[in-house]
Amino acid sequence: MRGWCWLCSEDETGCQAGWPIYRYRLSSDDLATPFLKKFDPVVSDYASTMTNPEEIKDKFYKDLNVTITSVPNAGKLFIFGDFNARVVSDTTWEGVVGEHGIGNCNTNRLLILQTCAEHNLLITNTIFSLPICNRASRMDPRSKHLHFIDFVIIRKRDRQDIRVTKVMCGAECWTDHGLIISKANLCIQPKRRPQGMKAPKCLNVNMLKLDNIKQNFVDTLEKSLESTEKDNQSVEEAWGVLYETVYNTAMECLGPSTRKHKDWFDDNSTKIKELLDIKHQAYRVHAEDSKSQLKRDILKRAISNVPISESLDDIPNLEEIHKAIHQLSSDKAPGSDSIPAEVYNNGCIVMTEKCQQLFQLIWHHETVPQDFKDASITHLYKR
Repeated sequence: MRGWCWLCSEDETGCQAGWPIYRYRLSSDDLATPFLKKFDPVVSDYASTMTNPEEIKDKFYKDLNVTITSVPNAGKLFIFGDFNARVVSDTTWEGVVGEHGIGNCNTNRLLILQTCAEHNLLITNTIFSLPICNRASRMDPRSKHLHFIDFVIIRKRDRQDIRVTKVMCGAECWTDHGLIISKANLCIQPKRRPQGMKAPKCLNVNMLKLDNIKQNFVDTLEKSLESTEKDNQSVEEAWGVLYETVYNTAMECLGPSTRKHKDWFDDNSTKIKELLDIKHQAYRVHAEDSKSQLKRDILKRAISNVPISESLDDIPNLEEIHKAIHQLSSDKAPGSDSIPAEVYNNGCIVMTEKCQQLFQLIWHHETVPQDFKDASITHLYKR
């Protein structure tokens, strides 16, 4: 009667989420193909006895080496099983076995020790100072000598995770092997949250106040835009080319802005509190005034009676675009493209023509770039 089970506490996040354990049965005849993806594998094995030929023993440990090698080095590894190998404390194998082995050695010990040394593994049964009854996993039925041949093996770097590995006294379960318990503290990392796209850096538009830098920016932008002449572009492609050219040129000539932290207003400031009270009182008076609702109704009816201007169906010309660009407000937060209004206001005539070509594509295709639809949301965290 041989086997193993995995128990975890109720507050273990991984077990509550149904953390799967994959079992691999190794024998002298066959090897189960490990199913290794992102979970820590557990290998259960039963090694060949001393009476088996050397060829069968070599095949078993060769298959075991293949299984261990297939496990990702970043993951944890647990190997449980009966290796039919007697291991004692030996300074020659320091790091593989501890100082608390018992009994005598047999010929199978070299095979398991060499495998552990090759893969930087540790036999946890030998690192805890326990009574003999809690270390010996088997009693020879004839000589009555105590040995331990059932091991719990992990990677050396995970030694701090194992709290104890011991044999339960009196738990033979109708077999000549004792029940081995190994307690471990496992930290199961949660899944990494998907990270959004990194926002581009803000531009230092204050540099446009310097005449030489402004002129350099205009000349460089004009040359860059003239070299981007392409035909048969879609709306997204045209906007992507225009955005990258303007932003990269502005970053090269103006550089990124430096963040300046301003002092927070004092929550106990009496002047600010008085101003807020006046604002709140005026809003309540406006909301409770019956004439305010009447004025809004009159305004809605007036807007509905305004005749439709047929000139709005015309394609925007260069003069209208130039006027709209210069009506943009300065010192305002940029959109998702991180290009402030000052860059467009101080741009060259070539940039205005590129904007006209983009708007003409939007007009004909009756669609706008996705960046025009996306909103920039800034989280303000409370203390």
